Amino acid sequence: MIDNYSEKWSNTSYIKYLIVWMALISLIVFSVVLYSFNFGLIGLFFSLSFAFIESILIIKSFMNIKFADLIFKLYLALGVISLLVIFLLVN
Repeated sequence: MIDNYSEKWSNTSYIKYLIVWMALISLIVFSVVLYSFNFGLIGLFFSLSFAFIESILIIKSFMNIKFADLIFKLYLALGVISLLVIFLLVN
């Protein structure tokens, strides 16, 4: 069991984490700069889109969802769908 766990994590690269971190920081900066201008609903749409992209990056990169059980993936999908419904109801 321990050997299988270490095999899953042995190919993790720090360069990948650095690239994802830089992408997250740049998306946050773009979101703040875009929201500082008064674009109204278009600015809100892009800010929420950036937040959604950031959450997908975090889930795929740092949570390692590909090694998770099916029930966890279903709960995660339910959370994303709930968040999407909330975003649609706000507008």
